Order: sequence, then structure tokens, then C-alpha cells
Amino acid sequence: MNHAYWTAMRSALTAAGAYAAFGTVWIVLSGQFASVFTSDPASILAAQAVGDWLLVLLGAGLIAYFARIGVPRRAHTRIANERFKDFAESASDWFWELDADGRVTYVSESVREILGHPPSHYVGKSALEIANPEMPAEELENLLTKIQERRPFKNLLYMVVGPDGSARWTRIGAKPLFNDDGKFLGFRGTARNITESRNLEIRLQQSEERFRDFAEAAADWYWETDENHRFVFQSEGISRVTGLPIDYFIGKRRDELCHDRSPSDEMRQNIEDMKNHRPFKDFVYAIRHADRGARWLSVSGNPLFDDKGRFNGYRGTSREVTTAREHERKIEAARAKAERADKMKSRFLAAASHDLRQPLHALTLFTHTLTHRVKDQEAKEIVGHMEKALGSLQRMFNALLDVSKLDAGILQPQIVAIRLDQFCERISKYFSEVAKSSNIKFSYRMSEVTVRTDPAM
Repeated sequence: MNHAYWTAMRSALTAAGAYAAFGTVWIVLSGQFASVFTSDPASILAAQAVGDWLLVLLGAGLIAYFARIGVPRRAHTRIANERFKDFAESASDWFWELDADGRVTYVSESVREILGHPPSHYVGKSALEIANPEMPAEELENLLTKIQERRPFKNLLYMVVGPDGSARWTRIGAKPLFNDDGKFLGFRGTARNITESRNLEIRLQQSEERFRDFAEAAADWYWETDENHRFVFQSEGISRVTGLPIDYFIGKRRDELCHDRSPSDEMRQNIEDMKNHRPFKDFVYAIRHADRGARWLSVSGNPLFDDKGRFNGYRGTSREVTTAREHERKIEAARAKAERADKMKSRFLAAASHDLRQPLHALTLFTHTLTHRVKDQEAKEIVGHMEKALGSLQRMFNALLDVSKLDAGILQPQIVAIRLDQFCERISKYFSEVAKSSNIKFSYRMSEVTVRTDPAM
């Protein structure tokens, strides 16, 4: 029986006692009161009879009153219990109770449909016995601590085992129960199945961790800006690269962090891309390191837009390319040095062209003169071979010196229009004699075609 029932019983007994005392006093006083007005025994008896009837009517009234307030109260209690039972069985949550020893004494029937186990599966077990062995130790310890300390709790994660052995996530809350004397009776609470949302949350977390691993493997850090291109997020990698805390970068624009404050063409192009909300890739700029001077960074980013197409900023990755940049500079310096050396060589050869050609030209003349003076046939053949070798050497030497002049920029082609027949007739006078001395047939076909070239080259 509940507390309200015993309260009603105490009130009824108190009223009955008061009624008995009042009736006794009434019977005595009614006879004495009647004797004051008359000494006739019959009149006194009649007065006492009237008093008795009034006492009976008063008792009947009290009985009717307590009957009227008691029956509706019991009916109201029954209806409230039925209503609670209907709510408990139709709710998406379920209800449960623990006794003072922390063991389940009641679970609403709705748990069967929600988790797959009947209420009897849980009754008599403790929270530790019901918990899934794979439940995170920190979450389980937090729940057991709350139960042990007999403190109310809300929205605690609790993991149980489903009929198929799968993990079922719930979120529970409860309050401790005490009787009128302050004795601890247990807990009464509710639980809700959040398995679907929890699994989704875990998958999202795993996806974020996977993305973070990929991003950290592909870049040194990642970042995000607002619609004004000011940094609102930087991952920890930027501190390792620059030696500066993350807070140093928050609220600043990229152009404000550049080592060289005079914007380069690349920086201006990047500013233009961001102004027009275009993606950019491998933009390289320098930022000052706290101790080691300038560090070169390569950044890539994509614009962010909300569901209505409004620009929200940029999100991207960065990596340090200082070592690669230094290697590029060294390679560029070596290339420039080689080009300067090659030009100096070409200028030297072009400047020394006359001095180098003169001994070879003199040797050619001596050999040609020797050809006419030698009478011995065998000697003539030897001189002839010498002339051929000198001719080949002279042609290669001329080609080498002419290329050197071109490389040095000394020899500039003079392009004019010439007729091929006139050009061929002029050079044939030289090559015909050379061909004749070598027993080579030399011929050409006349043509009036005009071409543009440098006749001297």
C-alpha cells in the first residue's frame, strides 16, 4: 500500500475517534440540557431521542463525506497507474528501476521491441553485468560512480549487447529514490536507444580521422579562412614548420604573413584568384621563421560555399618546400653560371676567329703550291690526300667558328632576296675546280626561283 492510502486511513480513524467522543458528550449533555427546561420524564426522553437522531445524521454525513473523497481518489490512482503503463509501453524510451543493491527490479515492456530482449533478461542483474564488454572503460566507470554515490545523472552513454551479439548504444538518466526516513531505495530512470545515431557518429569520427591521416600524409598541415580571407583555423603542423604558435596566424591574411612585403606577381595572382573565389594549387611564398629566417611554403585551397551559394572562405593544405626551393635556386645558379661560361667561350672563339683561321689558311696555300712542284707520282698522291684532309679540317673549323659567332651574338645573319641561278653560278666557279681536282663530277640546274637568305653564310 502506498503512502497516500495510509494517509487517508489515518485521517478516517482520527475522524471516527473524534465522532465517538463527540457522541458520548452529546448524549450526556442532551439529557442535562432537556432537564433544564422541563421536569417531565417523557419530554426529557423525547429530547434525548431527537439528540440521538441528530448524532446519527452527523455520523452518516461523515461517512458519506469520507466515501465521497475516498472512492474518487482510489479511482484516480487506478487511472493514473493505467495511464502510466500505457505511456511506458508505447514510448520510444523505456523505464527501469534499480533496488538499493544496484540490481534491476523493473524494466518496461517496450524494451523488448527496442533492444530485442524481454524485460526478464535484465531483471536481477547489475549495470556492470548488463554492460557490453566492449563498452569504453571511462564511460562505464562514470556510470558506476554515479550509482555508487547515489547521485542523479542525465544523458550518460551506456552500451549493451543485442540478441545478435551486436553493440547497442543507449543514453540513460535516473534519480535516486529515498523513503520518508531518508533510507536509500534505489534508482528510477529512463533509457533511449541511440545505436543508429551513435554508429553514424563513430563512422563520421573515423572518416574525419582517415581524412586527417590522408591530409597529414599529403601535406604538413591544413588550414581554413573566413569570407575575408583571414585564418580561422591552422593545424599544429604550422608551428613545427615556422616555430610560431597557432594563435599568431589566427585573424591574419596570407599576404600579411609574407616574408617579402612587396607582393610578387605570383602573390598578386593568388590575391586575384581568392578575390574571384577560384581554387588555386601549389602557390609558393615565403614566411619568416622565428629563428631560421624565411621558410618557403606551397599552399593549395578550394573555396567554400553554403547551401545558398554564399562564399564562406577557403579550406586547404600547406607543405614546406624550403629545401626544394633552395635546390632549385642552386640549380638555377649553376645553370646561369654554365650559360655565362658558354657565352664567354663563344665570345673568345669569335674574337679569336681571325687568328685561328690564318695559320690554317697559310697551310692550305703551302699545300696547294706543293702540289704543282712535286713531280713524283706517289708524292703527288700524298699531297693530294693532305689537301683533302686540310679541306675537311677547314670546313669543320669554319662551321665551329661560325656557330661560336652566332652564340656570342657577333655574327648576325643579313637576310636578303637572291636568285638561285645567280648564286649557284657564282659558287660553281670555286667548287668546279675542287671537284675536278678530286675527279668528282659537279653539275647544277639553273633556276630563276628567288629565296631569302644570307649569301655570305
